[in-house]
Amino acid sequence: MKRNPRLHSISILVLLLAVTIGCYYGGFAPGPLVGDPVWSDPANLAMPGPAVVSQPILVPIADSKLVWEATVDAVDDFFRIRREQPVRQVGDALVEGQLETYPLTGATFFEPQRGDSIGAHERLESTLQSIRRIAYVRVIPNQAGYWVDVRVEKELEDLQRPENATVGPSSLSYDESLDRQGSSLSEPPLTLGWIPKGRDVLLEQEIQRRVQRVIAPH
Repeated sequence: MKRNPRLHSISILVLLLAVTIGCYYGGFAPGPLVGDPVWSDPANLAMPGPAVVSQPILVPIADSKLVWEATVDAVDDFFRIRREQPVRQVGDALVEGQLETYPLTGATFFEPQRGDSIGAHERLESTLQSIRRIAYVRVIPNQAGYWVDVRVEKELEDLQRPENATVGPSSLSYDESLDRQGSSLSEPPLTLGWIPKGRDVLLEQEIQRRVQRVIAPH
């Protein structure tokens, strides 16, 4: 089979780019977080997710407004906030605060100014595929302060066909009916939805670090 020299050159370029830039982004190795709890029953607090997840952190401060503002500030470094409900007093009890963000397309190797893709693997994945992230945060009152629980969900775009597929949309596929033959040949790939890819633990921990950094900078 004759080798395509252009495709071979592109493959080598992508590999060299991943190795070179990966040396910069891959050096990040998160250490333990201050205040990480050891849970006897994680289901009491942690949100659903895979076995490997980041644990909530305890912020030993009584000022709910300060904790909430620090949390919003840390999340805002990466995402646009879609909705938020701060910690509030309802009767004699404090009710937890909740925050949700808009989906964010993953940062690629060509966007070094963005920090949401942490590590060479995440950068390469977001460069070669359509990846997006959504953050969900809970600030939960506790006798010793507040638990800050961060969950970042990662999703892969589900396309009808690859964007750079060699077979055009006019070609019949085993899962396509004949009534699609009238569609335009230049139309973009149809998005069928988003496939869950689990949680981004590195980004979760980085957001938690920034919360701690705002509250206790030294």
